[in-house]
Amino acid sequence: MRKTLLGILLIISIGNITNAQIKVVGDDYKDSLSGAKNYYDMDVDFDALFPNSSPLEHRHVMGSTLCDNREENLVGDTIFIPSTYDYYFYSNLYKSMDAGMTFYETKTIPAGYYVIKGYIFCNDNSKKIGLKPQHEYPDRSTHRLKEAILESGNYKLDIEEYLEYILISPADTLNGNKDVVYATGNCDIGGHNVMYLNFYNVVKELFVGKKVCIYRDNGQHLFFEDWAKVSSGTLFRDDIRDEMLKLQDEVFEVKDVVFKDGFFVLVLNGDLTGSFSQCITSVKTLCEIDWYHKLSDSNIPYIVLYEDYRYYVVIAASDYPLLQQKVTKKLQAERQKNNREQQLQEQQRIQKQAKEKNEFKSRMIAKYGDGNGMLVGNRQIAIGMTKEMCKDAWGTPINTYRTTAKFGQSEVWCYNYKTRVYFYNGKVVQIDD
Repeated sequence: MRKTLLGILLIISIGNITNAQIKVVGDDYKDSLSGAKNYYDMDVDFDALFPNSSPLEHRHVMGSTLCDNREENLVGDTIFIPSTYDYYFYSNLYKSMDAGMTFYETKTIPAGYYVIKGYIFCNDNSKKIGLKPQHEYPDRSTHRLKEAILESGNYKLDIEEYLEYILISPADTLNGNKDVVYATGNCDIGGHNVMYLNFYNVVKELFVGKKVCIYRDNGQHLFFEDWAKVSSGTLFRDDIRDEMLKLQDEVFEVKDVVFKDGFFVLVLNGDLTGSFSQCITSVKTLCEIDWYHKLSDSNIPYIVLYEDYRYYVVIAASDYPLLQQKVTKKLQAERQKNNREQQLQEQQRIQKQAKEKNEFKSRMIAKYGDGNGMLVGNRQIAIGMTKEMCKDAWGTPINTYRTTAKFGQSEVWCYNYKTRVYFYNGKVVQIDD
């Protein structure tokens, strides 16, 4: 009876303890946990390694592909695929990768707008750090990839080195219809351009409606010092009409930015010239001043055109004086810095020479006494000095010979074409200078 009662009490006690310790939480409970943050932040600056996309970083719009920007985190960005195309895709992707086999099938992606949904990391570098082919990372945090890199200690490879595929989804059906785009090595998407919507919107915002000037880069290196303003009478080709025209203005208004045959095209208008179009090669915010200087803090945008084997720069008429001022200030600062460095180097050289001279003089006085030691220390020689004193004062002669002089058989030291020192019985008896 006692054992039965104790058993019942024990069961009741355990049940009460269990119920008291269980805490049921929802998915949002993870937001209250902070322990993982230090793990992800330690040792590796992932924001620098794998930064989020910046619209103006997609500079090279001519031939732009998803592969060109794999070093950036493009998840969430919208892209425009201008024409329908077919491409090869690994069928049974995960099975074939695990088995070391390759099976291909042809897939078709229609033209239109797509959103980049995530990445598949399944190349050899991914395997080396423990990522399996089926790992997909459809969010911006890429936590599993961070964990794998941290655990492996392999921080040297850029994130792009782990990519094999990019997942995209039609913009109007974000919750389904995922298409897998092959984007590895130097492959583009079916040989077609991929245009970034953010880039297009930012370029329109920055330039449409503004008065601009066109500058020719005579050096073809996009160096500011080589920019020369295009004057009236310059011949240009209209890229949409494919016809030559003569510019009759020096200031133009940007009327529009459009997409035509795989390129973003700038539509310009001049009061006398009329409207014409030019393909955009790239958009930059950094100015190369010359081979050695760059405006790393410049936020002034300008468009680069390539026409008839020459580079041209389109910049807002109001921005050019500001850019010129920044360049002048930068060069002045560089010159002042160089002058300060040269002055400091000259001061250090003089101080070093003075120190070496004083140390040498002290050694010679200690070696030869106050009289001859002071002369030798000042790089001077005198009658009666020994050969050793002369060598300490003037160094080794360039030539020596013997001759018969009024003192008898003498040894002559030559220091240059006219300076001669004569020794008789080991001491200086004559100096010809």
